[in-house]
Amino acid sequence: MTEEKETLVNDPLSKLFKKIGVTGIAAAILTMAIGLVVIFYPLQWEEFKLLIGLFLFVLGLINLTGYVVSIVSRHKAMKTYVETETMKEMKEI
Repeated sequence: MTEEKETLVNDPLSKLFKKIGVTGIAAAILTMAIGLVVIFYPLQWEEFKLLIGLFLFVLGLINLTGYVVSIVSRHKAMKTYVETETMKEMKEI
C-alpha cells in the first residue's frame, strides 16, 4: 500500500500539474466557457440565461485570477528564498 502511494507522488506528470496548477486553471477556463455557452445559446428565458451565464463567467474569471496570482506569488517567493539563502552563504564566506 505504501509503495502505491509513493508511485503516485513520484509521478512526474502529477508533480508538474501540482506545480503549475493546470487542473485548477483548466477548471476555471471551463467554467468561463460554460458561462459563455449559456449566454449565447438560444433559449427562451433571456434574463435567466444571462444571469446564470454571467455568474458562471465571472466565477470562472475570479477563479482564474486567483490561480494566476498564486502561481506568480509562489514563483516570486521561491526567487526571494533563493536570493536570501545565497546572501546568507555569501556572508558566511
